[in-house]
Amino acid sequence: MNNDLNETFIEMVDTRVILDREDHLVCIVPNHEFTLKRHQDVPYLTLQDISTQLEVRFPMGFFIVDVWCELGLSGTIYRYNSFNKIWREHGTIKGYA
Repeated sequence: MNNDLNETFIEMVDTRVILDREDHLVCIVPNHEFTLKRHQDVPYLTLQDISTQLEVRFPMGFFIVDVWCELGLSGTIYRYNSFNKIWREHGTIKGYA
């Protein structure tokens, strides 16, 4: 499915990835558990990379992922669900949340 946010570049330094599985287990997935890419020595993934790696890790069942991407004085929260496989901008923040 085409999703304009799939190729959004996420700096994986202060970013939090929160997983909510269908059994209602909510957990933070540490950044070091992802296979990270590097650009000019900065670890990053695209939103598509994050969802693909989580789909492989949790192949059975439904889950929701929130990605809190914080960059100093502002940030964006992205949400993905494994049912319709679409990333959406869920909200914005000012400062660190």
